[in-house]
Amino acid sequence: MSGPSTTPTGEQIGGRCQTGGRYALRFTFLDHSERLPYSAVTEIRIVCNDALPRRMLEYEREGRGWLGRLIAVITLKKAVRQEGFAEFILEDSQPKSRTVNFVDRRTGFVFETDITSRRVGVDTGLSTRLDVTQHIRNLIDDLSKEAPAAVRDKIALAVAADRWPE
Repeated sequence: MSGPSTTPTGEQIGGRCQTGGRYALRFTFLDHSERLPYSAVTEIRIVCNDALPRRMLEYEREGRGWLGRLIAVITLKKAVRQEGFAEFILEDSQPKSRTVNFVDRRTGFVFETDITSRRVGVDTGLSTRLDVTQHIRNLIDDLSKEAPAAVRDKIALAVAADRWPE
């Protein structure tokens, strides 16, 4: 691939939203460099099936909203790996998108995920490699910080095993 090699600094902005009346999680990342005349914006939007909002809202009420978000993102990590999807090649300012649908077999929760990236700024004529899996790993790290210290080891094991522990 042609283009500069950068170590992106991502900003994760996460939140709950309603999408067509369904519960969704949306995370936005901004990759930028002081040396390059452009940035890349990536959005990961996870839309949940009808059974999941009750559980997610219950976690929120209990002060464990981090748990539902982590389950969704760890399950996404596994689905992305299984599909062999890891990156976008951004050639210009046109967005690149990928849909990843997955199921947490233990809970029966169904997730529909849209991942979209686009480059903004000066078109240098060079392609940019954007590693989506790195954003997912960063997201898991960020969400893990919300969990109580006593369960962070279990989270690390879940991430390594690509599944939430029983």
